[in-house]
Amino acid sequence: MEVLFKKYPKCKTALQWWCNAYYTAENDVQQMSRFSISRNKWLKEFLMQNPPDFPISNKCCEYAKKKPAKRFIKETYADLEITGIRKAEGGIRSANYKSCFSESKSKGCNTYRPIFWYTDSDKRDYEKFYGVEHSRCYTEYGLKRTGCVGCPFDQKINEELDVIMQNEPKLYQAAINIFGKSYEYTRKYHEFQKMMKLQEKDRNKRIRR
Repeated sequence: MEVLFKKYPKCKTALQWWCNAYYTAENDVQQMSRFSISRNKWLKEFLMQNPPDFPISNKCCEYAKKKPAKRFIKETYADLEITGIRKAEGGIRSANYKSCFSESKSKGCNTYRPIFWYTDSDKRDYEKFYGVEHSRCYTEYGLKRTGCVGCPFDQKINEELDVIMQNEPKLYQAAINIFGKSYEYTRKYHEFQKMMKLQEKDRNKRIRR
């Protein structure tokens, strides 16, 4: 890790991910980040054997959502932003936030998350009481949650693509035109996982013999 960081000093976060770096949590306990590369089995081996030949980044999220929001806060001199994040949604949200309020001295705008503690049961009660009507994505297509259409970072992207193809064929084709290489690369990784799993199973059988 130290050797790589000296060579790539501007890539600290990426190197921590690649090297499965530990961090000091509460009570000085060393813990591995839930977002380290080892959380996806054989991903490092796959990347080393199959380096991508196309650009990969999350810049669409950065420039379509995060930066415009920050610019709006700056232009309007806002001192409070309100978001609909819930801890029960899990993922990065449960790791980044510990309460419904965050004070920011650096950007001058605090953050309030009024439904942060809402459980799934609370959400259902709220929907029933106020007669909330959901998108067809939920009521007809059967999706459990939505985000940017066809996002390659979605862990269940193949299932989502099947739903889009059946219900929104033109939208499906647009997603394929934009993210097609990413989808194919992800499928290749899943095939690699299956192959490695079989090899591991065979090795274990030989060892037991």
